[in-house]
Amino acid sequence: MSSKIKIFAQIKYTMDEKHPNIKSVPKWYPGKIFTFSDTYTINPDHFYGMDHIKSYIRDDLRAII
Repeated sequence: MSSKIKIFAQIKYTMDEKHPNIKSVPKWYPGKIFTFSDTYTINPDHFYGMDHIKSYIRDDLRAII
């Protein structure tokens, strides 16, 4: 059994007043920086390469914007 690979990913982003969910963001102001992070555990037995992992992480982080 292979040991798991852990990858930490973080994105920092801003939102403008035209964002569709801006009214539900507490204490929003122009230029406010938001941070989202997650830790991904990769099973090396199902490792399809770094491009696959990067794509998965990018899609996950893109979902929060």
